Amino acid sequence: MQETTQSILMTYLFDSFEVGNKQINAQFQNASRKKMLAIINQDLVDIEEAELDILSDYQLAYDDISQLTDEEFEQGRNEILSWEPVDASPF
Repeated sequence: MQETTQSILMTYLFDSFEVGNKQINAQFQNASRKKMLAIINQDLVDIEEAELDILSDYQLAYDDISQLTDEEFEQGRNEILSWEPVDASPF
């Protein structure tokens, strides 16, 4: 799974991803590959209509997830859900 795909999935899987305030989105935490593809596809339509510059990232994520098996997607999703936010600021 590509880094761009992981970043896009994070926007669905987490309501908040801040140090001390990690909140998993219960609606999507167990979403199947097929369900996520449908959701991303709908968002692609909306993004294209709005002419947003993130269209290529969402298309890449859609294509990447399309090529995964259900098992590979579940492993990637579960890995993302296991991540913990870190304070990357040196200050």
